Amino acid sequence: MKNILIRADGNRDRGMGHLYRILNISDYLGNTEHIKITILTKGHKETIDFFSKKSLKNYNVIFLPNDVDKFSESNFITSNFDTIIFDTLDNEIEYLKSFANKTNKIISFDDLGTGLSLCDTVINALVNTPIEIINKYKQTQFLIGPSYLPIRKEIMNYRKSKLSPLVQNVLITMGGSDPSGLTFKVLDSLSSFLNDFSVKVIIGPSFKNLLMLKKEYIERFNSVEFLLSVSNIEEYMNWADIAFCSGGLTVYELAAIGTPSLVLCQNQHENTNVFPKYGFNIKLGLGEEVGSSELTNKFFNLVNGYELRKELVQKGYEYIDGYALERVSGVILKEEIS
Repeated sequence: MKNILIRADGNRDRGMGHLYRILNISDYLGNTEHIKITILTKGHKETIDFFSKKSLKNYNVIFLPNDVDKFSESNFITSNFDTIIFDTLDNEIEYLKSFANKTNKIISFDDLGTGLSLCDTVINALVNTPIEIINKYKQTQFLIGPSYLPIRKEIMNYRKSKLSPLVQNVLITMGGSDPSGLTFKVLDSLSSFLNDFSVKVIIGPSFKNLLMLKKEYIERFNSVEFLLSVSNIEEYMNWADIAFCSGGLTVYELAAIGTPSLVLCQNQHENTNVFPKYGFNIKLGLGEEVGSSELTNKFFNLVNGYELRKELVQKGYEYIDGYALERVSGVILKEEIS
């Protein structure tokens, strides 16, 4: 039996992307015999709600107090693990040291922190990894790029066979919580044009401004379909000719399906993510700094640019082949998967 611990957090302010990523990994590994997975996460209300809606047959969850001292977190686990995985960003060396006596193997996602020297493997699928970092931590294995971003296998079943020359369907999906209120920014910016398209807005389960949405937007934009906490988001990604999204996992899911996207980043961390270098979306920048006229102009450039949309889709297919879960699982289980 292999015992694996995964440490990650999610809430309305931070977003829920880290939890979705570790859930993809947990669901995939949990179907493998002789693997026991434990998830260690802070007990924010939205996190508890998130896991209450999931089947826990493949793993168990330990909820930490929200105000726990980070260097005391390891006291909440009573056993040792073959592998501990961190999806907590830029970990300090002292923080990882507090877990070091609980495992012989540490894997970290999207990490450029001082704790890299304690990591056996760092999987930087989203962040830019300077060559100076790689050279400094020669004992650490770095796996870089979208080939190691664990996208759900269901996503690949919705990959498009062709691209529509005409843009009719527009999707707006700003993550599980949309902490910066970017859904509102897109709706306000395109308010004069929304009746020209079929528009669907997906509201995540931890959406931060649900009351404001209900009071001011659902009635105001009666031609727009608002969908709350959908379980089949890949169907809507496939339906869309263009999508607006924030700068996390959804960028790659849309690229895998073949839907061109315009990206508004929720925070500075997302804004420094590496996805623009692959050329499979249009990055608008930090969402709160993007003006309405810029957003509208970029949208219509994409609407009217069939060749541009085709190029974005081809780049997405080139970089995302649907086998990242196998690669990441192979690293976790010490298998060699190319």
